[in-house]
Amino acid sequence: MISRKSISVFIIFTLLLNVTFYLTVYSSGTTTPTPSEETAVIIDDGSLQYSEKGEWISADGGVNGSYRYTTDLGSVAIWRFKVPQDGYYEIKALFSGNTSDVYAKYTVFYNETYIDSFYNYQSYDQITFNKNYGQFLEYKKDSWITVMVKSVSEGKCVADAISFKRLSYLPTPMPTAQSGYSDPFSIDAKNCKLSGMDIQNDYVTSCDSGDYFVINNVLLSGFAGHDSARIFSVNASVTGIGSNNKLEIRLDGLTGPLLGTVELSNTGNSELKFCEQAYLLNGIYADFKYRDVYIVFSGEGTCNFKEFKFSSPLKPEPAQTEFLDSSSYGNKICGYVKPGFDIENPELNAGFRIEVLGRNLSAITDSNGYFEIPVMITVPVSIKISKRSYLYRELNNITFTGSTARVGTKDEPVEIWPGDIICSGAQDGAINLTDIMEIAKGFNRASGELEYTPDRDINMDGVINMIDIIIVAKYFNKTHLSYESAV
Repeated sequence: MISRKSISVFIIFTLLLNVTFYLTVYSSGTTTPTPSEETAVIIDDGSLQYSEKGEWISADGGVNGSYRYTTDLGSVAIWRFKVPQDGYYEIKALFSGNTSDVYAKYTVFYNETYIDSFYNYQSYDQITFNKNYGQFLEYKKDSWITVMVKSVSEGKCVADAISFKRLSYLPTPMPTAQSGYSDPFSIDAKNCKLSGMDIQNDYVTSCDSGDYFVINNVLLSGFAGHDSARIFSVNASVTGIGSNNKLEIRLDGLTGPLLGTVELSNTGNSELKFCEQAYLLNGIYADFKYRDVYIVFSGEGTCNFKEFKFSSPLKPEPAQTEFLDSSSYGNKICGYVKPGFDIENPELNAGFRIEVLGRNLSAITDSNGYFEIPVMITVPVSIKISKRSYLYRELNNITFTGSTARVGTKDEPVEIWPGDIICSGAQDGAINLTDIMEIAKGFNRASGELEYTPDRDINMDGVINMIDIIIVAKYFNKTHLSYESAV
């Protein structure tokens, strides 16, 4: 039998333990115990969970002695992490001590769903990804976290390593964005007020010096200058004879306050190679008022525009503007496309746009007619192939063999028929008398002459003549549905 004295001693001993614990934990003035450190999982540029698209170069330094970098606009690097245990994870981009990451765009996805994105600027050593500013997401076991970095400006975009570390404690939420913060603002170029521009199917083109866009009702800043939307980005295709293509960003008029002068970078030889380019504007104080923004073009090249965006480097952007359109995950849809006639100029193979229907994924063929679309899927897909002056074609139920779905081969490419000319700003999905008459408007005109346009010069030999009409006549009265019966 246990005596009353023994019970009393046990109670006193228990109380002493509780007091000791209280003094140890709370004597420092805090009520939060120090969390234990968890081991970070680092996915390096040499890992199987790393992939890339574009022109990347290896350099000495960084994690495990090397890192990757690119100066090519639109190049993308991807890190994928399979969550080993439920929890909140700290995600960091790591850099070597002597590298910088200038105006790169980072986007985070969770099981292919957009979580967060931002444009960094002048980053050194590391970046910590904070999700949704006060709303933390608990990642579940066996789910996937994807981090994507895209090169969006002149300078060295670095892809080295990403660190994923499970927190052993519930993170303290960051303060939610105070009232007065600027709202990210995005607008399709063809929805702007235009001066001197032409609207094509999905972009705006024909830019001469002095042409301009007007974007109404942009909220650029709140009550404090530090929260202004200082990042301006443009999704554009830029070709030209030099690097003199610029945009002036002004407030409330053509001579209004100058927010910045953007020097556009050439994106390649194709007029349909669109790349996002981002720039840091001057500090903006706009008294929390909606303002009109004027975007004035000057230059000597060809510039096509799809989208403009203003955002703060301190806030994530809307999910609906972000897609895994340039990512690479090991699976791919690839193949070859060519015009439906004998060609002497291999550049005629270039510029065909291949879209994966319903998935916001696309690619443009090169001079070999080759395209490649990295994807995460292996289910059957449908694609649409299109190009200016050509009759678009849809291919359905394309299946994967292993990790690859193929459309045509180098020896037997998919043929696309010429002759659906843009009339009144659009293609009508048929080759008919309207197209012949449109070509005839430039008959016997050579490159550089009035009424000559590349759209009418089917074989791109520099002159619009009977050869072009004969090429188109072969497919007279064909529609996009005629491809099925021709197979």
